[in-house]
Amino acid sequence: MHANGDDGFIVNTASIYGLASATSAYGITKQGVVAISEAYQSALQALGSKVMVSSLCPSFHSTNIGSAEYDKQKLPEDTQVMDAILANGPGPDAVAKAVFDGIEAGDHYIHT
Repeated sequence: MHANGDDGFIVNTASIYGLASATSAYGITKQGVVAISEAYQSALQALGSKVMVSSLCPSFHSTNIGSAEYDKQKLPEDTQVMDAILANGPGPDAVAKAVFDGIEAGDHYIHT
């Protein structure tokens, strides 16, 4: 996009934990996504690029991640707690809207 002189927008998905104090490997990796996005945006600005970079930092949304099969060591009560938290959150459509609104506004951090 930059090499062609085109406008563009890159959205890297992190988490609200990318902006919080890291207390776990999960939080540290999400901070890494935010840091890479910030560095890339800074480098593109220095080049006078029309490409922008944002970090999507969603919080809790209604998904089935609490019951995901990939985490076999999760305790049943952990799954119930996570499912209860997520059940009251907005759905994926709210995340999509936040992304498009963030792109339109030129936000570097897109919150949901």
